[in-house]
Amino acid sequence: MKKHRLIKFIATSLLAFLGVVIIVACTDGSRKVVKAFPKKDSVVLQKQTDLPQRVFRGLETVVDTVYDDWHVLIQTADTKRKIKYYKMFEKKLLVTVSKKGKLLFDKKEFTVDDFISTDSTYQLYVRPSIEITNTTAYVSVGIYQAETDEGFPFVLAFSKGGKVKSYSIPKAWDQSDLATDFYIRYIHEAQQKPVDKASLIKLAHIYGSSNFVQQVTNNGFQSICPTKVFSRHLRNIEVASEFMDSGDSTKIRSKVYFYLHDTYTPFDSVYVEMKRDDEVNYGCVIDKVIP
Repeated sequence: MKKHRLIKFIATSLLAFLGVVIIVACTDGSRKVVKAFPKKDSVVLQKQTDLPQRVFRGLETVVDTVYDDWHVLIQTADTKRKIKYYKMFEKKLLVTVSKKGKLLFDKKEFTVDDFISTDSTYQLYVRPSIEITNTTAYVSVGIYQAETDEGFPFVLAFSKGGKVKSYSIPKAWDQSDLATDFYIRYIHEAQQKPVDKASLIKLAHIYGSSNFVQQVTNNGFQSICPTKVFSRHLRNIEVASEFMDSGDSTKIRSKVYFYLHDTYTPFDSVYVEMKRDDEVNYGCVIDKVIP
């Protein structure tokens, strides 16, 4: 008899214990339900919420734009280092990029030291205009001596694969700079795997006339570059341009040189003809490339 009562007591206690467990699990909120049956959006939100919030001093938004399936946010903030001879702090660049809702870069930081090794008289500036293709968002940055135009221009290429590459842009400070800016971006696109031809055509639209777009479209994207540019053995190709007298007041000609990083001997070149267009930033557009 005692044995039956003992078994009954144990069974009753076990049921009570299970009831308490069920009640605790149910009253613990939806947090456990989300963990047990996660949705992708919920997981992403949980991770972002758990991240420590960084505090930026003097935070300013330069660009906040949505284009197709890209969202690009460009901001600047003060660093802790003061610029020599000036009562101001050096700026740092903060870039946030997402594509198709996927966060690729979250306030990725860049300072003067990421571009050049120099003294504390230089300031970081960012141009409030960007270019976006199917593969890449291009952000133009300048490292200049404070309140002067003495310095070094760069372009940052943020790719959809989550990588960023910096390109130095040698400036002639004349209209031939248009060709330099174009070819740096064009070569970056042409070296993507796989090559997105629509992005190459888009760059031709941004920098060129309808005649130039037709040249690229009809003759192929490789037709406006030296053959070696597309060699898999040649990476880190850089570009520089010089102004040439075309002998025609309506046209501008420049010669574009292609060379390897850290060398000063071009391995090839092309001629670029431009025509005047006062409605664009450079005052001209590319009209034709002569290999």
